[in-house]
Amino acid sequence: LKDVKRGCTLTLDPLVLDFLENTKTTPHGIVDIDHPCENPRTVCDASTRPFCWCHAINDWTDEANEPTLTFADAFVQTLVWIWNLRITCPLLEIHLCDDDISNACRQVKHHPNLAGLHCKVVDGVLCLDTGQNFGGTASGGNFEPIAACRTQLAKWLWHRFGTVAKARPLLPPIEHQEPPTAAEVSQFVIANRDSQNQGVLDKDGNRLPPPYRHHVDDCLYSDIGEHLERTVCASALALYELLGFPSDTRQIGALSMEKLDAMYRPHRKMVGFTINSRKMTVPLLQHKRDQTVETITPWLTMPTFTLLQAATLCGQLESTSKCNRWL
Repeated sequence: LKDVKRGCTLTLDPLVLDFLENTKTTPHGIVDIDHPCENPRTVCDASTRPFCWCHAINDWTDEANEPTLTFADAFVQTLVWIWNLRITCPLLEIHLCDDDISNACRQVKHHPNLAGLHCKVVDGVLCLDTGQNFGGTASGGNFEPIAACRTQLAKWLWHRFGTVAKARPLLPPIEHQEPPTAAEVSQFVIANRDSQNQGVLDKDGNRLPPPYRHHVDDCLYSDIGEHLERTVCASALALYELLGFPSDTRQIGALSMEKLDAMYRPHRKMVGFTINSRKMTVPLLQHKRDQTVETITPWLTMPTFTLLQAATLCGQLESTSKCNRWL
């Protein structure tokens, strides 16, 4: 229903299937139904072959010639930026920011000749997906060019005069927490300059723009109060200029307003972690701690395991230890 409302799925009579070439239905499912923090989402099995003589959707794509996945290190690189901000601004509050792209992967559209391969029949209604599906081998990589373009455009707009004036009417009021007291500033954790981390100024002493790294559809960034409005506006304006400005003809705006928290503080939840720029800490969310314990506990007594169980364990440990290299 969400995809239909957002204009990402066409609804038709299933009888048309017999009159369309290269069209088939693909098995679909729903994941994260009972997840405490994630919304349910549909997935498709793009490796399905209806008959032995059929090709699956994934048979026609090769990850080797798809765009490279780069989102995996986005969160760590955001932490590096925060560390460098603290080097340059040891006594100033660092406000943590992020925003979310609505319909992110669905923004990448199938060629019309291929859309018929992404069909499902639900309650007697034929649903034809016009955008990427979760389950295709190319889905993740095909979103990376959009993220890379948005990153580069946001950095350029950060330096442009007029960015704030153009983006401001499209956003809710941008606020930030009251400045810290002298006692609170004295408790800030200091970041040390080293050969790899020299702060956020270029060789001429000018401020560098935030990296605006994307963790899939989440754009992560941060800044001090002096540049906060410009930093937020550059991110939003880059997204609108790339994917289209809000209008009466669009089903939904590219920037997710329902997920946008425009009150910026020194602590914020980002991609499963809670960052604190005063203490320079990155604790796991409680549900992820519980999930990790639940995954590890059976391994203490398991005499044997399957490949799926091993992959699940490795994936959980990799996610949990992302910010703790010694783990």
